[in-house]
Amino acid sequence: MTKKDEIIKSKLDKITENVKNMRVERGYSTLHVANALGHDSLSYVNRIEQRKNGANYNLTHLLILSHEFGVDICEFFKEK
Repeated sequence: MTKKDEIIKSKLDKITENVKNMRVERGYSTLHVANALGHDSLSYVNRIEQRKNGANYNLTHLLILSHEFGVDICEFFKEK
């Protein structure tokens, strides 16, 4: 893995962690988040949260979730 790949993985891991933390803080299930993203199965969000097979939230997902969570999209990128 190159240094660039490591940086990208680290940032994607942080975004995923931030989304999960906000989801849990709000008492939302993975199914709730999956439904907000237009999916019927919680396995979609579970794969992302477990970072299986390089699954990530994309920009559209983050825009939808920022609205759903009532936060600015920048909150997902913060290094807390």
